[in-house]
Amino acid sequence: MKKNGGYILFIVLILLICMIPSVGMFSGGEAEAGGNEVLTPPPSLRDRDGRWNTSYLTDVTNYWEDHYFFRQQFVTAWSALNQKLLGTSIADSVVLGRNGWLYFSDTLDNYTGFKTLSQREIFSAAHNLALIAEYCQNQGARFLFAPAPNKNSVYPQNMPDLPVFSRRAGNMDALHEALEEEGVPSLRLRDAIEAADEEIGRAHV
Repeated sequence: MKKNGGYILFIVLILLICMIPSVGMFSGGEAEAGGNEVLTPPPSLRDRDGRWNTSYLTDVTNYWEDHYFFRQQFVTAWSALNQKLLGTSIADSVVLGRNGWLYFSDTLDNYTGFKTLSQREIFSAAHNLALIAEYCQNQGARFLFAPAPNKNSVYPQNMPDLPVFSRRAGNMDALHEALEEEGVPSLRLRDAIEAADEEIGRAHV
């Protein structure tokens, strides 16, 4: 009986925890937006044209996902749990680095050399920029191409351990070399950032 009572108590406790968001929401609790996040507005049965809103159920779902009570606290707790126990981020677009550093996952292919632009793609990009530069010069303007480097190319020391598939130069270096061949003025911002006395654009948890 004591064993069964413990199971029942555990189930009741879990149910009460699951009910907190719903009860808090319907009792007037307000959800908090995180950072620059914009919360979904309340759903409407009719759209702007006065017709029935065929996406009403979807809108209700989106509204609930953004407005349940203690949402930001639950998100923060879940993020911390994944960070501490699994060493990962809950956002697919974010890679959790060392010392609390955050990196964009879309830059991993270039960082590891797993998938970089082909020579043809690099040439096409440089040639198109050369045409733009020529047009600007014909209009009496000066053209300078200054692409922002990937964060992990400037601060690789805080990246997690990842396999390197290729030692070939990354997209940025290859593009700058092609731009020189095309005679397009370009600025290597990575050199300027690396020469700075302080870290620039650090994002951390």
